Amino acid sequence: MREPENLPNDVGLLKKIIVEQASTIRGFQETLRAEQEKYAALQRLIFGPKSEKRHSENPKQDLLFNEAETFSALPEQKSVTVTVGQHERKKSGRKPFPAQLERNEIVHAVTVGDNFPVLVGENFPVSCP
Repeated sequence: MREPENLPNDVGLLKKIIVEQASTIRGFQETLRAEQEKYAALQRLIFGPKSEKRHSENPKQDLLFNEAETFSALPEQKSVTVTVGQHERKKSGRKPFPAQLERNEIVHAVTVGDNFPVLVGENFPVSCP
């Protein structure tokens, strides 16, 4: 910035200096506005609302974690039917467990008068009357 004593007395030169300073100020204002927009965008990115929704860019990306349905090799089970009068219907109720599952039978001999602790959860002993 020039000191008033160093300014020329010519009106044309003074106008030229004013125009240069005005254009410099406009450039600084545009730069400041752009930086403020960047700052606001970063604040929205960091502190703004977040969502767990993902926009998949690749349509095959949804199939990545679909192994359970893709690789399951359960054999087709024959439906059990019950003959009732003139027609057959499917057996109602719970389906039996598959035959390949391991079965362990545990028998407990408990009488009504016994008083013994029962574990409920991991660390909660409860005594039964």
